Amino acid sequence: MGDISQGLYEWLEHFQWGDRYDEEALKDEIADIEKIMLDKVERNKSRFPVDLVKGNSGKHTKKR
Repeated sequence: MGDISQGLYEWLEHFQWGDRYDEEALKDEIADIEKIMLDKVERNKSRFPVDLVKGNSGKHTKKR
C-alpha cells in the first residue's frame, strides 16, 4: 500500500500551491499509480487463486 500512497502524494503535490498544474505531469503520475495498482492485482492473482478463495472468507491455504 505504501507505493500507492506515495504515488497519490506525488499526484496531489501538483495541486498544493494553487490551481495551476501541468496536465502532462498529472497524466504521468496517474499512469504510475495505475501501473502500481495493476502490478498489485497481478501479484494477488497468484497469491489468492480464484478456485481456492471464491466463497471462502477463511484463510485461503485451508481446505474447504
